[in-house]
Amino acid sequence: MSTVYVKGTKKAVNEQIKNGDEPQFENFSMFGGAGVYNFDELERGTVVKFWSKRDPSDTPIARAYGQVKGGKIV
Repeated sequence: MSTVYVKGTKKAVNEQIKNGDEPQFENFSMFGGAGVYNFDELERGTVVKFWSKRDPSDTPIARAYGQVKGGKIV
């Protein structure tokens, strides 16, 4: 797993993580491995794409990017 998508903004998702909430990180790999993950399951260095809209084929449109480092996304 190297790239996951999460709905929202980097700031909002980091606040959820800090408060102990579990945002849903989704993997949309066309090569398999699709699924939903909690923040604790993500490896250090995982790329996170933040989205708010989907395209006509229901794929998320990334608005911003981040990377898992420590206990947050930078």
